[in-house]
Amino acid sequence: MEEFNKLLNEYKTQYIQFVSTGDTQFKTAADKVMTAIEDAVQTKQTQVDSDKKAMNHFAASYAKGNQDLSDTIEDAQQRIQNAQDIHDEYVASKERYNAWTENPIVTPPYIDLSVGYAILLRIGVFLVLFPLLVYVGYITPTLSSFGNIST
Repeated sequence: MEEFNKLLNEYKTQYIQFVSTGDTQFKTAADKVMTAIEDAVQTKQTQVDSDKKAMNHFAASYAKGNQDLSDTIEDAQQRIQNAQDIHDEYVASKERYNAWTENPIVTPPYIDLSVGYAILLRIGVFLVLFPLLVYVGYITPTLSSFGNIST
């Protein structure tokens, strides 16, 4: 910035000299300084454009990195929640096991009576229906129907 200010002062000096004296030598010097000023401005503009491009790239990279970080944080929070759920389930299971081992509840062997009742019901239905069907005449019992029984 200091060099740019020196160029501006030099241009001012050369231009004032040209205007006051009318000597074209000062005009040529002022034009050369103006060219140097324009080159400095162009160089600075190129640098600004390059910096702007770098900042845009950084911003895009930051946005992607920020999204990746956000996804990672979300995944970590989900894993923490899953770990907490597993731990809670483990603690509850361990408490149930400890309570059972301290005072186990022994249940007597279970006998399923429903099978016996089902058999009795079938026999009862047969004993009720068979005579009724014989009485109605739907079934005609003969001795030959009972196998080879000799009379």
